[in-house]
This record gives sequence, C-alpha cells and structure tokens, in this order.
Amino acid sequence: MAGGPDRPDWWSGVEGEIDGIVEGFSRRLEDKLTANFNPQAVLRRKNPYLFCLRKAEEADRFAESILSAYLSSSEETIFGDLLEDCSIAVCHHARGGSKSTTEGIDLEYAGSEDQGRVIVQVKSSENWGNSGQRKRLEENFRTASRIYRRGARQRVTCIEGICYGRARIRDRGFFYTYVGPSFWQEISGREETYLWLLEVIKRHAENGLRGSREQACRSIVDFLDEAKISRDGKVNWENLLRYVSTGAVD
Repeated sequence: MAGGPDRPDWWSGVEGEIDGIVEGFSRRLEDKLTANFNPQAVLRRKNPYLFCLRKAEEADRFAESILSAYLSSSEETIFGDLLEDCSIAVCHHARGGSKSTTEGIDLEYAGSEDQGRVIVQVKSSENWGNSGQRKRLEENFRTASRIYRRGARQRVTCIEGICYGRARIRDRGFFYTYVGPSFWQEISGREETYLWLLEVIKRHAENGLRGSREQACRSIVDFLDEAKISRDGKVNWENLLRYVSTGAVD
C-alpha cells in the first residue's frame, strides 16, 4: 500500500503531488465532456465511412462510438502531459531533478559520476512521432548538450524517456532510450516506482466520468435527431455524410 514501510522517504512528498496532477487530468477531461463539448464539431471531425462500416446503426450506439473516438484522441494528448508532469515530480523528490528551461528538454538532474548532467525528453510511448519529429529529438539533444558543456564543462547524458512499455534500455549512439520501468527506475532509483504510480492513478478510476459521458452521449443523440441525421433511433448514413461534407442536410 502507498505510504507503507517499503516506500522511501521521498515517496510521501511525491505521492500528494502526483495525486493533484491526476486530479487535474480528470478535470480537463470533465471540461471536454461538459463546458467545452460541441456535438456538431465532434461529428465533423470523425470519418462517417468508418462508422458506417462498423454498423453502428442505432443512434445511441453511434453516439457512444463517436464519443469513445473523441475521448481517445483527447486522452492521449492530455495523458502525455500528465506522465511528463509525474516524471518531473518523481525525479524532483527522488533525485533533486527539475523541469528544464532549455528548449526541447523536459527534465534534467545530476546523474552518477559517469553520467554527469542528465537531460531527458519525456514521451508517453515509443510510437510517439514520425521520422521528422524523431530527427528533431536528436537535434534538441545535440543543441542542449553543447549549451551544458559550454557553461559547465561537464559530461552530459541524453535520455529519451518512454513512460510505458516493455522495460529495456537502448543505446542510440548520441542518446539512450529508457522504456517503461527502466525509465522510472532511472529517474527515481527504485525499480518499483512505476507500480507505485499506478496505485495513485487507480484512486481516480472509480466513476470513469460516467455521468459526464452519459450527458455527452445524450447531446449527440439529440443533435442527430434535430439535424435529421437520425430517425426513430436509427442513423441515416446519407444524411450524416451530407452533413459532414456540406454542413447541412437536404
């Protein structure tokens, strides 16, 4: 359990901070489902051909599918920010690290004697970008390394930190990739950190924003009916395609 005897002293400080970060994530999703939710905008961004292929003919089922796709894309972006903030909090309490002020770098801390200054770019998963974005990652490391060596004349170790995935460390030549548990152990010094993080997140998983999801689904169903995209609880695919394509239904 969190706060048990197997936890290091620094965990009691970081646990409350992560709790607040996760709470902020939930509030941002809540806003997307309530104050900032626009069913018309959501419909226009989704592929009507794909949902037709899925045979989501009932308006209720179609609304749930649309909402799940909408939330999935939103959650990936928001949750990536959450994991970056959690990694900074963990490293700050465990190793005295801090959010970097250097462009393109997320986190920095004093490593071992062999590592020198460690600079990190945090990514949620390994499938985070295209070839151009990955090239930019190495360019950011090279630029930042020159800055650190010029100012302090010290060794610099560059790490691409992947927040989840199968534990491993890869030598990329100019930088290293630490994946999943290997990353959390590197920035905290404890191999169990990735599991402790899960305990905090689980405390926020009880209702899954159920009420807000139901409200958002209902607003989609109501709009489908008002815009003549559905009738008698069934989606009219031709009218949906006309709406997405032209903004109106004949």
